[in-house]
Amino acid sequence: KPTNTEVKKYLQHLEWLQGWCQRLPAVDHIPAAKYHHFILEARALDAANIKAMQSTKRYALMILLVHAQLRRAMDDAVDIFVRKMRNIKTKAEANLNQYHLDHMKRMDKLVAQLRDLLTVVQEAPTDSERGARVAAAIQGDPDELLAECEEHMAYAGNNFIPFMLHPYRPLRPLLFNCLELLDLTATSHDQSLVDAIAILKKHRHSRKECLVLSTHPIDVAWLPERWRRLILGTGSSLLPPGMVYRKYFELGVLMQVKRELMSGDLAVANSDQYSDYREQLVNWSIYEAQIADYSKMVGIASEPAAFVAQARSRLSATAERIDRDFPENEHAVFNGEELVIRKHRRTAPPDGLAEIDKQLSLNLPEKNILDILVEAEKWLGLHKRFGPLSGYESKLEDPRTRFVSTLFCYGCNLGPTQTARSITTLNRRQVSWLNLRHVTEERLEQAIAQVINAYNRYRLPRHWGTGQHAAADGTKWNLYEQNLLSEYHIRYGGYGGVGYYHVSDKYIALFSHFIPCGVYEAIYILDGLIKNDSDIQPDTLHGDTQAQSAPVFGLAYLLGINLMPRIRNLKQLVFYRSDRRQRYEHIDALFSETINWCSATIRMTG
Repeated sequence: KPTNTEVKKYLQHLEWLQGWCQRLPAVDHIPAAKYHHFILEARALDAANIKAMQSTKRYALMILLVHAQLRRAMDDAVDIFVRKMRNIKTKAEANLNQYHLDHMKRMDKLVAQLRDLLTVVQEAPTDSERGARVAAAIQGDPDELLAECEEHMAYAGNNFIPFMLHPYRPLRPLLFNCLELLDLTATSHDQSLVDAIAILKKHRHSRKECLVLSTHPIDVAWLPERWRRLILGTGSSLLPPGMVYRKYFELGVLMQVKRELMSGDLAVANSDQYSDYREQLVNWSIYEAQIADYSKMVGIASEPAAFVAQARSRLSATAERIDRDFPENEHAVFNGEELVIRKHRRTAPPDGLAEIDKQLSLNLPEKNILDILVEAEKWLGLHKRFGPLSGYESKLEDPRTRFVSTLFCYGCNLGPTQTARSITTLNRRQVSWLNLRHVTEERLEQAIAQVINAYNRYRLPRHWGTGQHAAADGTKWNLYEQNLLSEYHIRYGGYGGVGYYHVSDKYIALFSHFIPCGVYEAIYILDGLIKNDSDIQPDTLHGDTQAQSAPVFGLAYLLGINLMPRIRNLKQLVFYRSDRRQRYEHIDALFSETINWCSATIRMTG
């Protein structure tokens, strides 16, 4: 259970592991593919196998394994930090909602008091009589009413920040321990947050209400406005230059650390998931050599000015086409200046469909899962993809039986013990052996691509779709609550994770992710097409409202992917016209802003 005590022990263990890695040889010079293979091989070995190795390979694998475990543990430490900060925010938002419910009567009383005062102001003939009536209309102590108004305004506009103080207090030591352990660097030229983290560490043991950080005004422009007001104060609570309210300053910095860790603006040394993304980018020489071919493949210009001109032309042409066809569009109309999307009419099923469905059900024999797995293995020889990770291991006897048994065990989520009860020829250790010593994520993806390609050769799926479209959606899976990946799912209730699937219009799954419940699914929606190596290569991707994201739209455009999510809050969105002089006959009311193309060109060239 991730209590403060247990997490503190884990962080102390991680600090001990860091000390070991500092005394071991560096491994950064090893190519990524070879490094990954050696790590998989090392994790699959037990003590007896390691002892039987030559000393040079034994020590090399162990050094790589210790470094890899440090990276995994650093990722876990960041995950703990992010989850704790997310939980603080979630509790604060829940407490704010509860506060509004609890003080509904008081808010009604204040509104009624305001109504009485406005009525008096309107009815009184003179200023002197108006003042007397106002004084008489005030029911209760004016100071108390003013205090209630001030308290209400402090939480107005969904301001949950003051409610973060209570859940933050017991977690403060844990969060600072995580921060002390992480070697954080900025991935941009802006070092403001890194400097603020150093200030936090310096004043960690302070318990003062206000901190004096300098004799000059503190630059907190990198924080949102609502945080700046609480950190520096406003009105009568405004602090002198160089001073901050300690608790809000700590919370504001920690929340910004969490946001920038998730966005990649902060990097963690000796980490995999939160490492510096710039180290994984291609160098400029490779970019210059390949950009022309890539631009031609996805159909976008590579030069900044030409790229902007092309985007401007496409937007203008699309708007003109929609305006021209709008009178014939039966699904969208304008109610004044408000766009209204009509409900799609359901198409009536064709005659005889029910009978065809009945005959199919009667004539299609039932198949059990094991028969299907055995037949697929005979046709495709999938077991050949799952050889031993190390070249020193001997081949398995009867590999097909072992492969099908392991696939059935973990594919149906039975586990080796339960599977061994059903398959008397194999014991629990034999069932799990193949999964531990032969299976990797890369090999599984290659086998999945082979199955998809075989499926794609059949004629029947061609009647269902072209393969150019795919849809992405998630399904909640239950997990133990005490799990770094497990989170509470608001929509479905209960703890677990989300299986995020990409399914082709030919009705076969192309790719899957397992992601936490608390993340925005749009972050992962493009991975299903980028990492899909099968013959079915969609270029149009559909999703629900979780797929709606402005940055993901931009990235999809650069990748040549047509992103088609269900748009949420359509009436509140801002639509941009390509030229402020351009006017449209039917859809002109849709546009409220104009794109600044000059600024876009400057940013791309800069």
